[in-house]
Amino acid sequence: LQQAAPRPGIPFEMLSGTDGAVSRILFGSCNLAQAEQPLWKHILRRHPDLWIWGGDNIYGDIYAGVKLFPIPQGKFEPGSPEHLRNLYAMQLQNPDYRQFLNASVPMLATWDDHDFGMNDGDRTYPWRDGSQAAFLDFIGEPVDSPRRQQQGVYTSKLIDFGAADNLPGRKVLVVLLDLRYRKDPYKTPHGDFLAPEQWQWLNRTLEESTADVHLIISSLQLLQGRTVAGENWVRFPEARQRLLRMLAQHNVS
Repeated sequence: LQQAAPRPGIPFEMLSGTDGAVSRILFGSCNLAQAEQPLWKHILRRHPDLWIWGGDNIYGDIYAGVKLFPIPQGKFEPGSPEHLRNLYAMQLQNPDYRQFLNASVPMLATWDDHDFGMNDGDRTYPWRDGSQAAFLDFIGEPVDSPRRQQQGVYTSKLIDFGAADNLPGRKVLVVLLDLRYRKDPYKTPHGDFLAPEQWQWLNRTLEESTADVHLIISSLQLLQGRTVAGENWVRFPEARQRLLRMLAQHNVS
């Protein structure tokens, strides 16, 4: 996997330390490209071995009189791929983020609705392919990556933190889901987040896994058992139960 543009890729072999130990996997989301971002300095001070973007890496939909408190009002307008690319370029020019990139921390990423380009976004968003291309360019995905040929940005990466010293029990499989590209609108009966192709891929990925630890990156809450506000997997209860059953079936830990 390559580092976010414009920097070159960082081989994942670098994740295997000389002592075979995992130091830190850090992750975050909900990042506003237009704002100051002092947290990157603090993230670097934690000396991460891996950074995971969990979604909403930029806010690319367009606010149209949105007011969240005390009562939500207004709406978001979908952002075009050109608008998204402008925000990604702004993010890459952020001095604190550039310092983070210069530290050559390996990176994995998925998206959520706001970097997808549509608030609570789903398969009705008209620029899905253009948005996917912009996202993959932002994270420096190789031009021959399977993610550029599929519908959606889901992927997985097996990292063996004990490989350098032949230590067992140190394999981590990071599974990044895409809850946007094929997501049904919320009023769809028996609605789904993933669609058949991603379900098949996920089942095969878990079935074939040799990992000791699995990190399942979902841009929405999975274990929250009720809908409080906003989005979570409870909005599509059948899909939620299907995922929980699949994790149990494959004894995911």
